[in-house]
Amino acid sequence: VLECVTFAAMLTLPVDMPKEAKLRRALDAIDELSLSHVADSLVGDASALAATARVSGGERRRISLAMSIVARPAILLCDEVTSGLDSTTAYSMVRTLRALAGAGRVVVLSIHQPSSRAFMELDRLLLLRRGAVVLHAPTVLVADLCAEAGEPLHQGINLADHLLDVIQHDDKVVRLRGVSEAEAGPEKGVDPVREGATLGEILPPEACVLGSLRHSRVGVALLRARLELSVITWRSALAIVRHPSLLRLHLLVGVGSAFAVGLLFHGLGDDVSGLQNR
Repeated sequence: VLECVTFAAMLTLPVDMPKEAKLRRALDAIDELSLSHVADSLVGDASALAATARVSGGERRRISLAMSIVARPAILLCDEVTSGLDSTTAYSMVRTLRALAGAGRVVVLSIHQPSSRAFMELDRLLLLRRGAVVLHAPTVLVADLCAEAGEPLHQGINLADHLLDVIQHDDKVVRLRGVSEAEAGPEKGVDPVREGATLGEILPPEACVLGSLRHSRVGVALLRARLELSVITWRSALAIVRHPSLLRLHLLVGVGSAFAVGLLFHGLGDDVSGLQNR
């Protein structure tokens, strides 16, 4: 786990950042996502030897998040991070994302059929149907908006499931969309991007770095290429050492390819005909 996050830190953080600082950033990301207890566990190894040291499905999702937040992005986009997880693990994942949002990040996630607990952890809901917005409002107001649209939430029904049932009917969608637009109003539904706000007014100052100007220099590009080559070589060497069978497979493929190419060009002379056959 630590190796995966460190690998992401080495490739995503600035070239001039010291290696110790990058490692510290990786450790901070692991601590922030409560992965310290599995920092030395293996990821994706299905061997019997590592069966007791592997991470769970929910921990794998958090490892992916750690690899993403190691660069400390101002905006975090998550696509179906709870898909395939049980309700408890999915709820834990949403709680983790909420904690990241509370630390000053903007977290946007797509989610399908969340539990009632996970659903109420969301600050705002953007409900889509066929690519069009049906509802955009704070989550705590969604139930009241459904009631105003003539589709009240019955006791014991998950609000998320209720919304999925409502948007299956065109007439209900029209009513719900009308209530949502009326609730937003012209002054509440202002989009800072459409209103001409600058990037500096939307994102924090540290997110508005003209990296393209900085990294356009040839020297920095060469340093970046050398760093990436060394890090990828190091990771590949570790994979080969841990899996000797992979090394044997590479040797077998190399020898086989060399033998096949040698047979292909065997017996060709140095005359004009041999050159043409090459």
